Amino acid sequence: MNRLPLLALVGTLLLATSPGSASAASGQSGVHPGACKPSPTVLTAAAAPVPGLSSAQVQTGTAVINAAAALHVPERGQTIAVMTALEASSLGGSAPRAGHGLFGPDPDHPSGTQQPDATGAAQDFYRALTKVKGWQNLPPTLAAHAAERNLDPEVYARWWPRAVTVVNALTTGSGTAGLANLAARAQAVADCTAATVDGRFSVNGATPYVGPFPANVLDARALDLAEKGGSGWFDRCQNFVAVLAGRPHSGYSTALDAWQTFEGAGVAHEVTGDDGVAPPVGAWLYYRDSTNPAGHVVTYLGNGQIASTDVFSHGRVGVGPASAITDGPWHMQYLGWAAPWGQE
Repeated sequence: MNRLPLLALVGTLLLATSPGSASAASGQSGVHPGACKPSPTVLTAAAAPVPGLSSAQVQTGTAVINAAAALHVPERGQTIAVMTALEASSLGGSAPRAGHGLFGPDPDHPSGTQQPDATGAAQDFYRALTKVKGWQNLPPTLAAHAAERNLDPEVYARWWPRAVTVVNALTTGSGTAGLANLAARAQAVADCTAATVDGRFSVNGATPYVGPFPANVLDARALDLAEKGGSGWFDRCQNFVAVLAGRPHSGYSTALDAWQTFEGAGVAHEVTGDDGVAPPVGAWLYYRDSTNPAGHVVTYLGNGQIASTDVFSHGRVGVGPASAITDGPWHMQYLGWAAPWGQE
């Protein structure tokens, strides 16, 4: 996916958040509020004064936040780490106790000697945190408790507001770190918009295709149906993707029926997921809008191209850009993708 220049990104984000921009944004074609949640951002920190913290504590907090980059832990995890260090050691401001480190009891260093520096200690914490299943959706104190395995799961709770304040102070402002974070957040919004509004998708390098047919065979089948498939495909989108995938029926009454089934089974790759905007060739892409209770589904052919009923010609099969669904007259919201019949 094309990356946007820093100044353009910053300008875009400032425009979106500046007073009076709402009316301009509402007039943009194809914008669907809530259609996509931008990917979480890994923040960059730079030392800055924080009320109540010494310069040494500020340096430690900065190191803790920046240690997340190597492990790709985003803002929520970074704030959980600061919260944990505030409770355990006041971000290194407390007198060290034997067997305790920046984040609490340290069984690897029971004598209190040769403990890792702030960066190393933070990376150890991040590794433990990311091993906790579903940590992103847990209350912060429970996520930290699961990572540290302490006795009191609520011990960190009162430190969360303070951690948010510290992280905000060290990651915002007009300096290099603040501008980098602003640009990263704007890029996340741009990437999300590209997938859900402009119809563009990232390349899925991990999975070249799903379903029974590789890209060249699927293309040939789609073009053949577009040429010889007739005009009887109105309101038969879910049946069409099944036929294109080699079966006479899909087993679902509507596109949204299929999508909700896949969601319930845990095999739907939602737009908010890690690969939700990177469908492989052969994936079934799902859409909806407020006026269509049945939703819509198409087959992804790669390179931003889809095979679809009705979109390019009423009642017929057509091949063209995915943007025709999100940007064209349909103005539908992209939900995500699933492998045919939810088979991974």
